[in-house]
Amino acid sequence: MASREPSSLRTLLPALLGRLAREGAPASALQPVWAALVGPALAAQCRPTALHGGLLVVTTASPLWAGALEAQTPTVLARLAERHPELGISRLEVRVG
Repeated sequence: MASREPSSLRTLLPALLGRLAREGAPASALQPVWAALVGPALAAQCRPTALHGGLLVVTTASPLWAGALEAQTPTVLARLAERHPELGISRLEVRVG
């Protein structure tokens, strides 16, 4: 059996997320990194619910939180592009539900 060095989650996560996105995995695959992308307050009130090509759909608990997330959309998209370019997310749609 070949010996392999252990890999950190930080090293493995980008490849795993990219594979999940290509295979049509649900947007909930982003949940492990969601708080790092939007911050803990927003992460507690909204969740990724769909991923269609370059569109990430996020559902919030209320219109107030939807507005807060919409105000942060450019920042969230920039963080996604920087930290997880393998996902190819270029648009964010916020829904209340």
